[in-house]
Order: sequence, then C-alpha cells, then structure tokens
Amino acid sequence: MSELADDAEQPGVDDLMQAIRAIKVDQFLITTVSTLASLAYSKLEEGELEQAKTAIEAIRALLPLVEPTLGPDAAPIRDALARLQLEYARVAAQPGEGAAEPAAPSGAQTGEGGADAPEPSAAEPGQPGPAQRSGRLWIPGQ
Repeated sequence: MSELADDAEQPGVDDLMQAIRAIKVDQFLITTVSTLASLAYSKLEEGELEQAKTAIEAIRALLPLVEPTLGPDAAPIRDALARLQLEYARVAAQPGEGAAEPAAPSGAQTGEGGADAPEPSAAEPGQPGPAQRSGRLWIPGQ
C-alpha cells in the first residue's frame, strides 16, 4: 500500500509540463551561464583544458543573449568570463601541461601603433606572452 502512496506523490507528466511552461528562458540561460562558469573554474583546477575551453566558449556564446535581461548586472558575468579566459591562458601556457602557449588574437600584429608596433616574439618562460604584453585579451577559439 505504501507503494501507491509513493506514486501519488510523484509528479505526473502534466505536472512536469506545467513546471516547464513556468520557466522563463532568460532566467534559464542566466542560470546556465552561472553553472558554466562554475564548471569552467572546476575544469581549470583539474587541468581539463578542453572541457574548460568548451565551457568558456559556451559562456561567450550565451552572454549576448543574457545581457539585455541583466542590464548593468551583466558586468559580474563579463568579469568572470575575462578571469576565466586569463586563467585558461595561464594554465595552458604552463610547461608540462601538454598544451602550447595560446596564440595572440588574429590581427593583433596590425593593431594600434602601425609600423612602430614591436614584432611579436616568443614569450620567455615566466614572462607574459604577446597578448598579455599588448594588453589584448586572448580568447579561446578565436
């Protein structure tokens, strides 16, 4: 008899459909971006660079969709994304991680300064790479 009582407490298909209808897509996306940021940090700590890169790229893709809803409250998400990108670049550049140093974004050589801009060179161990020296942010996948 207790089995019937347990079944009565379980939500039915109609209950689940009603709950799904109540979810706002914007709020779901905001929650998803937050979850992806947590996952990306965790994957970076574990050294799972491909998984972290995928999470970072997903945040970048979703950010333009959630910014209109969040307005000024989107700033912490943009900041978290920037920190994740920098941490990814730092971890990926560490010797022994099995990953090459991230490249500067395309077009970084033809940026401001024109012909006076210094030629990019290979980063010395322990020194910032060309993207960091130029103040440009390296973004995975670009």
